[in-house]
Amino acid sequence: MKQTLTLAVILTVVFFSANAQQAVPNGGLETWTSSIYAPDGWTSYEDIIPPLAGTGLSMRDSVEKYEGASSVKLTSQYVSLAGDTVAGTLAIGRGVFGGGGPKLLGTPFASSPDTLEFAYKYAPTGTDTAGFNIKIHKAGGSSYKLQYHGVLASTAGQWVLISLPLAQFYTDTTGTTDTLLLEFNSSVFGGGGSLIKAPVGSVLHIDAVRFGYYTPVAGTAPDAYTMGHDPITGYDFNFYGAVNALGDSGVYKFVYSTDSTFATQSATPQQPLGGNSLKIVYATLASLSPATTYYYYVKATTNFGTTKGATMKFYSDTVAPIFANDGGDVSPGMNWAQLNGRLSKFHTNLNLYFEYGETPAMGKQIFPDVTNVTDSFTHYFRAYPDSLEAGKLYFFRAKAISATDTIYSDIRGFSTANNIYTVFQSLAASGVTDSAADINGSSKGFKLPLKHKVEVFNNNIGYHFHSPFHYYTPDTSLINYQYHKSGLLPGTLYSVRFKAETWAGNYYADGDFTTTGGTIGINNIGAENDLFVYPNPSTDLITLETRETLTGEANIQIYGMNGQLVKQQTITMRERKITFTVKDVSTGFYLLRLTVDGKTYNQKIGVVK
Repeated sequence: MKQTLTLAVILTVVFFSANAQQAVPNGGLETWTSSIYAPDGWTSYEDIIPPLAGTGLSMRDSVEKYEGASSVKLTSQYVSLAGDTVAGTLAIGRGVFGGGGPKLLGTPFASSPDTLEFAYKYAPTGTDTAGFNIKIHKAGGSSYKLQYHGVLASTAGQWVLISLPLAQFYTDTTGTTDTLLLEFNSSVFGGGGSLIKAPVGSVLHIDAVRFGYYTPVAGTAPDAYTMGHDPITGYDFNFYGAVNALGDSGVYKFVYSTDSTFATQSATPQQPLGGNSLKIVYATLASLSPATTYYYYVKATTNFGTTKGATMKFYSDTVAPIFANDGGDVSPGMNWAQLNGRLSKFHTNLNLYFEYGETPAMGKQIFPDVTNVTDSFTHYFRAYPDSLEAGKLYFFRAKAISATDTIYSDIRGFSTANNIYTVFQSLAASGVTDSAADINGSSKGFKLPLKHKVEVFNNNIGYHFHSPFHYYTPDTSLINYQYHKSGLLPGTLYSVRFKAETWAGNYYADGDFTTTGGTIGINNIGAENDLFVYPNPSTDLITLETRETLTGEANIQIYGMNGQLVKQQTITMRERKITFTVKDVSTGFYLLRLTVDGKTYNQKIGVVK
């Protein structure tokens, strides 16, 4: 099966002038006349280091292919010469061995492409990840016009077509190009992205490698949409917008004033703008005046004109009432999402909706699970749009209608693309005792501001802790998080959820740990990796399969994220598998608990209608 995912660009970008449209040499990987380890115009470690020849790191595969007659198969193998596992590597151009290791030299190249496209299929060992690197060297010096490293996750037996816009990664738009370096690796599991110390057996197939080039839409002014604002700390705020240069080059900025007519106004510094797709952009304003109403909009300019987004306003102190957009949750590659809204302290009758679409102009409307509010309490409401297209950036906002007014929240985005820009993960807990633990996580690659928190919970005993949100400025380097949690019970399994909120979607990473000491009678817990749940999410039937053979009466419990038991069923397990229905369970995320043959397993599941 093939799956096409065009990765939506959701970050600030730079752009460059039109250039010659040079193709990837032998990008179809079809011609093999000079080596059995790499196609013509490409090289592998087995070509560069003769003692590695025949170790199975790289080869032609005429059976498993995306298109044409063949693909390249890269496999992480144990190599006795290296005394460790080595990732299979395919690189464009040529390479040499010297200075203690292989050196990839790339190929002569004179263009500055806008898009990198390739097809891949990845079957990792364990939690391994594959990767790719692209570098475009500037002529006449030692600097690069572009450098980017991407991570590739498991494709669950499918071919996935990646279309990666490159404009955002150019750090130098001047001068000409002389060399292209493009590399694919079956593993980047080792420390610091090392290509050694990887699990044996991870297999990456690569096919159909191409470049794309934008064609400016002559005479068309850029698109510009004001999306909203977000308080950071004190009187510092971020402004957000979405812009599209429509293939031309130009600049954008945010204009703001305390005067609704903008008779006097200020602006954030101009930033470069380019490309041919909508990008979420932002600017930070520091030390605004307290208790003041500000008006603002985003403004984009190219050679074909200037466009202003709609004017929005905010009050520089937190005051009631609250009508908030809490972001969109989506599982990458899925065709549905969870939209989150919140309101408080409205003293009127309100009918609630969400609007969403492929631009901030929206175009579609959906009812949330709470459609009407008549009191001033805090209410959380959600909606679940489906039939979304994979690989798209979507925008949405909450909407409330009273007898006299229509109220809108800020606009936020979410992406249905498999995410190769960012890493967000829960790590093993450390310093675990019978009453405390250090909760660990990490992130990498975020280019939009994020708010981060951690939750620790055990639904069986009604325990639920969540930390305050911590604000982080954009940082593409590795960030490690650690939270110390005390006051825990001994011998108890606790679930962990890390959450990061950005204006381009919410990210989650789950884990668990068990405190030391005697059991309190609820935890004889098997590892979650010993329970396989599929399909997940599901619309009706779910199959549970245990790694070891278990038989007898199996008790299934499904808990909501608030700890409430929503379904319980007992089924006889045979041959390690049982199947049951969730057709009677509402759309959402749940904790599933399976107890069978004296063992208990926990797993998070999703239900969608």
